[in-house]
Amino acid sequence: DLQRLVHQLLYRHVFGSQATWEMAEKFVAMQDSIIRSATISQAMPRIFYGLAGYSDIERNMRDYVYAYMVLLEEKYGDSLTSLVDECAPSPNCSVQLASGAVDALYAAGGFSLPTGIQSGLALLYSTSATNPCTLDQVPVGKETEFFLETIRVIPPVYGFPYWKRRPICEGLSDSETAALNAPGGNTQACPVQPNDWLTGYPPVNQWQGGFREVVNMLSSQHDEAAWGPGASQFTMRNMSEYVEKFVGFAEFASDPSV
Repeated sequence: DLQRLVHQLLYRHVFGSQATWEMAEKFVAMQDSIIRSATISQAMPRIFYGLAGYSDIERNMRDYVYAYMVLLEEKYGDSLTSLVDECAPSPNCSVQLASGAVDALYAAGGFSLPTGIQSGLALLYSTSATNPCTLDQVPVGKETEFFLETIRVIPPVYGFPYWKRRPICEGLSDSETAALNAPGGNTQACPVQPNDWLTGYPPVNQWQGGFREVVNMLSSQHDEAAWGPGASQFTMRNMSEYVEKFVGFAEFASDPSV
């Protein structure tokens, strides 16, 4: 129910209209199917894509992207049509924005936010001896600090992966792939290949030749060098401390120089 409620709230925030409970149920069903398959999909040979239910996921995702395009063009039409090359290689900026909205609603916010709320409820009501929180209610006026401390102690996302060396693009050499990298947000995507006759999808190399590191969010948020002794315990702090040290929330982790 939390996932459905969060979807309704985020939908209203993004599109300015109300998603019904039935709409939320349908979206969460798709959301769950994506989350379940996401981990194994990177290592799965593409020959099995058609056998793993990915065609249903692709169809549902495509339908949501197209539906959200209509809503976003109604809201930001003039701004989107004025952009021509800024969103390449996407067909246009409407597709890119709608794809980002789908991603935010199913993963970046739509899944991590209800997970954080669940953790907050557990901290308040769990009677386990291992519960690091001693509060039985959220202090009035400290709701934001309570939530930030919750996701500091129990991060909804435990790892933040990034490519230290990107995988070699399908159809390109190592050096040709490296030539696509550029600073200032100008790195280019791999060229889209023709659909494979067997799978129906363009061939994509998701990991071979690459080197991926994963930042351990739990260790970072429990680091006593930053948070002091008892960093693993639930201790609500001043907002200024979260702004200075917190790396598990996008606004605090941003770097304006990048």
